Amino acid sequence: MAVDGVRLTASAREAAATGWSSAAAPMIGYALTLLAMATTPVAVAWLTKLIIDGLTGTASLSELLGLAAVLAGTGVVAATLPHASRYLGSQIGRAIAATTTDRLFAATARFPGLRPFEDPRFLDRLRFAQEGTSRADGIVTEAFGLVRSAVIVSGLVGSVLVISPAMTLIVLCAAVPALIAQLRLSRRRTTLMREIGPALDPEAEADVHARMRGPDQPAHLPPAETRCGTPT
Repeated sequence: MAVDGVRLTASAREAAATGWSSAAAPMIGYALTLLAMATTPVAVAWLTKLIIDGLTGTASLSELLGLAAVLAGTGVVAATLPHASRYLGSQIGRAIAATTTDRLFAATARFPGLRPFEDPRFLDRLRFAQEGTSRADGIVTEAFGLVRSAVIVSGLVGSVLVISPAMTLIVLCAAVPALIAQLRLSRRRTTLMREIGPALDPEAEADVHARMRGPDQPAHLPPAETRCGTPT
């Protein structure tokens, strides 16, 4: 389990570096968009509270209309941001897929001859790499999604804490089972995706990554009789 976590962290770092080198501007826009999406629910909650307090208090009509206008504007922004997020996420996905596919083709073009492509184990590695080119962006977007969720939870918990510390404790206790369930589901989903994908041992997976980012003569080259048309 610890080894899988280390490998997943390394894969996330490599995917983030690839995304930054191939789509820096969309990644910045995506991060800002998700940050805005994380803060709008908190802003809506506070604006709603202020309007209710104004209706039950001594707020003037102009103040209530101003708060209502700001709340309406925030709602429009909240409805627009998901579309911008999907567009920027698609841009990141296309850029990462193009970059990783180019690296994969460049790595396979370095083989002298076609004999390696007749090896089932090597074809399994190649298929794994081909599928990875279309999934690398998911690591980046999911990481941004985790940050967004953390900002939302922090903002809402802070808001409830200002209003009622006792209510904050109740909400946190109620959220713990849901958090544990989500973590277990995510772990099972990750395990399932690894099981239904091409079967690769750690050495084979390291071979694929080494070829995609390595020099002209990467590690774990096939034996001489596999690289050449005839045995040596």
